[in-house]
Amino acid sequence: MVRNRAMCVVAVLALVMVGVGVSALADYCYVGQSSGWLNGRGDYDLIQLGLRGGVRYLLNVTVPWTADFDVMILDSDGDIVARSSAGGIGEAEHLYFTPLFGDTYYAVVYSYTGSGSWTATLSRSCS
Repeated sequence: MVRNRAMCVVAVLALVMVGVGVSALADYCYVGQSSGWLNGRGDYDLIQLGLRGGVRYLLNVTVPWTADFDVMILDSDGDIVARSSAGGIGEAEHLYFTPLFGDTYYAVVYSYTGSGSWTATLSRSCS
């Protein structure tokens, strides 16, 4: 499903690894942020990520209180390397992952149910 659309997205949002050192959580440093809107069940947005191998990342996605959005990370071939669907309606998704290799990855924010705006914040381990 996502693999076929991954290269056809009109507006791919890029989060560039800058490591500015602003603390997102106690042990994580802010990398970047992106936001978007999903129009109901099955809709999704892609965020292009340039990640380093061996670095632990945290992706937090806030969702509307009336929706249940899920998040997954795809490698450059479109294969799922991490996913989170633990949150319920109105609950943020939190996804920890450590890529083996530095490469371009894609975060997919997917509507399981509902519509509305989302905000994704990417942080990396500071240590």
